[in-house]
Amino acid sequence: MKYAAVAAICLAMMMLPHQAQAVMLTNTDEDTATVTVIVGEEEQMYEVAPGETLDSLCIAGCTAIFGNGEEVVLKGNETVRIVQDKPVVSQ
Repeated sequence: MKYAAVAAICLAMMMLPHQAQAVMLTNTDEDTATVTVIVGEEEQMYEVAPGETLDSLCIAGCTAIFGNGEEVVLKGNETVRIVQDKPVVSQ
């Protein structure tokens, strides 16, 4: 019984880094930014206030279309900053 509990805890700990990965988006501009996120067949539009950060925008990859029309394919582990109405993507 002890070994099953230890194995379950180890398995849960191994899974944590994968669950923690997700796109984080921050609007550094002085104006509200619009971002449309497409995951599979589903599309969601977000209005991101100045200085606002959206965590866990997409976990397993998505396409993001920004207000300036730029389209970016994301894997799900990036950090995106909106700077002068343009996305700046980093790992």
